Amino acid sequence: MGYADQCVIVVTSRPIDDPKAPLIVRSDVDTLIAELRALNDGDVWMPAGGQLQMAFMERGALDEIEIYVMPELLGGGLPLFPLTGFRASPKLVSAKALDKSCVRLHYRMEPKNAAEVSFAGSVE
Repeated sequence: MGYADQCVIVVTSRPIDDPKAPLIVRSDVDTLIAELRALNDGDVWMPAGGQLQMAFMERGALDEIEIYVMPELLGGGLPLFPLTGFRASPKLVSAKALDKSCVRLHYRMEPKNAAEVSFAGSVE
């Protein structure tokens, strides 16, 4: 899968020592979300860790989530989503078995109190 014809935004908390292209730096997640909502060029796919996804969920900027379960025993590790007090009630849209025992779980995000979340656009 290539990204040659896609806009790619790299989100990192670490400096990039040898960037291959000019970098545009954002100071916070709210600025990034506002810019993504203004793009108007389709959905946003975020193959990211739980910390960034949780930041988007807390701001009502994540409409859906797909979780892939792969039966590998890795031992300890970080939680999928860090505990922040955010509450949501994800609704299962579909479950599909993929190759090599991988399962994709597709959820639609539904905040516990939708009145507290304002949606200026759709970011996935």
